Amino acid sequence: MPDRNKILIVEDEPLVAMHLEAELEALGYEILGIAVSAEEAANLTEQEPPGLALVDINIRGDRDGVAVADELNKKFATQVIFMSGMGKSDPTRRGRSVTPLANLPKPWTGGELERVVKLSSVKASS
Repeated sequence: MPDRNKILIVEDEPLVAMHLEAELEALGYEILGIAVSAEEAANLTEQEPPGLALVDINIRGDRDGVAVADELNKKFATQVIFMSGMGKSDPTRRGRSVTPLANLPKPWTGGELERVVKLSSVKASS
């Protein structure tokens, strides 16, 4: 089972990705990489699968974040936290087979990120 302290970020907005990376590293997590597309996410996970992935629903390329999450979950049993901007549609309504650990709205507030990421550790041990 992948290490839950190793996180993949799938986010195509550089400032958001850098902010996520800094916050997660400050909380003691290791960032395996930042992908801006499904193809980059697949390439980054070839060497080491993430235990957790924070995935923006709307990313570059022909496949969206829901497709990335589905692949990560099926291939590595990676837990996924979806991120989406205000007013964006809920990915679970789209009928896909992905069940995210949580949904993190963008922009997130103070302790929201820490709370949802720590939830992955609780879920992993249950």
